Amino acid sequence: EGKVLNFGDTTFNAENDESDVNPHNGYSGWACIRYGIGETLFKYSKEMEPEPWLAEGYELVDENTWKITLRENVTFTSGRKLDAQAVKECLDDLVSVHERAKGDLKIKETTADGQVLTIVTEEPVPALINYLSDPYGCIIDMDAGVTEDGNVSGTGPYTAKEVKTDIGLTLVKNENYWDKEAKLFDTVSIISIKDEESALEYFERGELHYAPLSATQVVSQQ
Repeated sequence: EGKVLNFGDTTFNAENDESDVNPHNGYSGWACIRYGIGETLFKYSKEMEPEPWLAEGYELVDENTWKITLRENVTFTSGRKLDAQAVKECLDDLVSVHERAKGDLKIKETTADGQVLTIVTEEPVPALINYLSDPYGCIIDMDAGVTEDGNVSGTGPYTAKEVKTDIGLTLVKNENYWDKEAKLFDTVSIISIKDEESALEYFERGELHYAPLSATQVVSQQ
């Protein structure tokens, strides 16, 4: 219903370690953030400097202790409010199952108090805010859990209706998104494609509206 986009993507596949949209699984955080399902506490600005996203700001209490204040008006697509407890649960699970995140963040302890999350690291981590901007840091609702097909409840402008490894996924607009409404498309179908040649075949059948193609392929299509 509404405006629909069929998008071809060569990156959403198990070979690329993006088998689903669970950011705690391999490099699937890239799919989670790319498709507007999840968001991180901080993100990079156009000048490549970290800036608040789900967080309002942070305070470095000492070299091992960070206090992060969260936005008040954010909810997960599950309906749960984003608070420090939800973020704590997410980060605690992340570092228990994701070796790269565990090695980067070096979290010793997290505590939650309303909208304030305190992170204590095992040793000084000057780049902690940068690491929390990594796609593996997409904040998801652990109460809602992860489905068998690797779907999650995030805070982004879209939510996934179904996820199929190496095939694709279907996104629908999050009507309760906390930030600017997704105005271009109500539904987005992500179709996993192997390469540019297969993308052109999809175009010829009228099954794709857009896919990343090289200049050579675009010219040849025309």
